[in-house]
Amino acid sequence: MLRNVTKAYGAEIVLRGLDLEVARGERVAVIGRSGSGKTTLLRLVMGLERPTSGDIILGTTTMWSELDRRGQPSASERHLRHVRSRIGMVFQQFNLFPTMTARQNVAEGPRHVLRLSRAEAERRASDLLERVGLHQKADRYPSELSGGEQQRVAIARALAMGPEVMLFDEITSALDPELVGEVLDVLRELAVDSGVTMLIVTHEIAFAREVADRVVFLADGEIAEQGPPRRLLDDPTDARTKAFLNAVLRR
Repeated sequence: MLRNVTKAYGAEIVLRGLDLEVARGERVAVIGRSGSGKTTLLRLVMGLERPTSGDIILGTTTMWSELDRRGQPSASERHLRHVRSRIGMVFQQFNLFPTMTARQNVAEGPRHVLRLSRAEAERRASDLLERVGLHQKADRYPSELSGGEQQRVAIARALAMGPEVMLFDEITSALDPELVGEVLDVLRELAVDSGVTMLIVTHEIAFAREVADRVVFLADGEIAEQGPPRRLLDDPTDARTKAFLNAVLRR
């Protein structure tokens, strides 16, 4: 998926020569300290940022497939839209349309991007809202939903596009502690039932241990260590991984 990817903002290098392969259907949890490059990694995969160098590949498709006149990665907007349509991303903030109901929020993408009829898009939205436990609140507006419910609508909205890959960026970090569990429960069910490739940035170590096939620890813009959850979380070999996990456990 990522091949020798570097991302820099001026003199600040956020990711350094990153290589990361994710198999179809694999669930990968990404952990690390704030500022280690986790969110930047997801934004690159989604095509919201362009790499300074290196390739991002989805299946057999290279996202940044050309070079512009300055030798920087480039791609047409049509090409980027096509690649992005195969990826779903759920952010820390819910970003729902406040004047649309939950059902309308979920149906919006299928209607206008996938060109489904209104009836078909709303039928898909209803099915997905039922899947995340919100069928009875399909006609509520975001202001009438709790933070956990809004985040579950955001998950349904991403799923409505039928993505091959799902990206989750610390999706419980903006929630009150009592609402975290309901969102993690939805992710657990998706991990078991959907077969969708998942890249999950999370600070929920116990959740990563339970759901992920592999855990990747980012430090200083590099993959310091990666491996099966129990091995990496119980017996890390890199000093930075050990220090991070010790700090998490102390908290």
